[in-house]
Amino acid sequence: MVAVSAEPGTDVLLRRAARIAFRVKAELDVVHVIAGDTSPSRGGPSIDALRALAADLGARWHEIDDDDPARALVSFAREHQITQMVIGSMQSSWWYIVGGGPVLRRVIHEAGAFGIDVHIIAHRELPPAAVPDSGAANES
Repeated sequence: MVAVSAEPGTDVLLRRAARIAFRVKAELDVVHVIAGDTSPSRGGPSIDALRALAADLGARWHEIDDDDPARALVSFAREHQITQMVIGSMQSSWWYIVGGGPVLRRVIHEAGAFGIDVHIIAHRELPPAAVPDSGAANES
C-alpha cells in the first residue's frame, strides 16, 4: 500500500511503491486520505494525474474521507490485511501538519503495533540539469 497526497513529487513515490510491489509480487493499493479542508481537492489536476498513473501501474485507487490520516491509513491497512506501507517523508506536506502533529510518526507507531512495516521514502530534489557552455561546443 502507498499513501499519496497532491504534493509535488508524489508521482515518484507512487512509482517507487509500484517497483517494491513488483519485486515482492504483490498487488498495490494507492490510498489518498482527504482530511477536511487541509488537503487538496479530490478533482485537482495532480490527483487526476496520480489516479491515472495508478491505473497505468495496475494499482487500485482508494479515497478515504477522514480528519485523522494516520488512523485512516492504518485502519485501511488492517482491514485489507496489508503488511507493508509506503509513505513519503516530505516534512512540509499536509501529512505533517494535519491534526497538529507529526502524522508520519503516528503512522509508524500505530502500524508497528499491528505488525505493519512502514517504508519511508525520502523526498529528493533533483539538481537542475547542467547546461552546456554554448561557446565551448563551437570551438572544435
